[in-house]
Amino acid sequence: MALTSDGICAQILGSIATYRAYPSFHTANDCMVVVNHLIRKFSEPASREGLITIIRSSKIVDGTKTRIEHVIPVKVVMDMLISDWRDTAVTNQNVLKLKEFLRDNLLLAEITHEEDGMLNQCGLQKKMPSNWDGVDLFARYRAAGIFSNMIQN
Repeated sequence: MALTSDGICAQILGSIATYRAYPSFHTANDCMVVVNHLIRKFSEPASREGLITIIRSSKIVDGTKTRIEHVIPVKVVMDMLISDWRDTAVTNQNVLKLKEFLRDNLLLAEITHEEDGMLNQCGLQKKMPSNWDGVDLFARYRAAGIFSNMIQN
């Protein structure tokens, strides 16, 4: 049976709630591993349901080596979830709120290996710029000088 975006959101909230309620046997690291995995799995049903947008670099031509990456790194989304959703109960309403949050923050991009290298050179492979306002999804791309290459499919 296929995964569902609602089911994954419920599991994320459940893991965070278990970490909060039973920190002696569900450590922060346990919670991070589970939430990280579930965030990545969310893209499968979300793509089927039309919840995920994929943008593409205009630098991609036939034969260009590319990679698909999260515009906001998964680690950043995971850290926001564990800190900001820490006291959130597992309810239908909260599952829908989390689904909306993930839809808004899990934009995917296909970029070239060269563009990926530019993100790495700026130290932005797994984090947002230090001056990130929490709103501009493309702050890493702007800081690395690759934002102007992005086009929406």
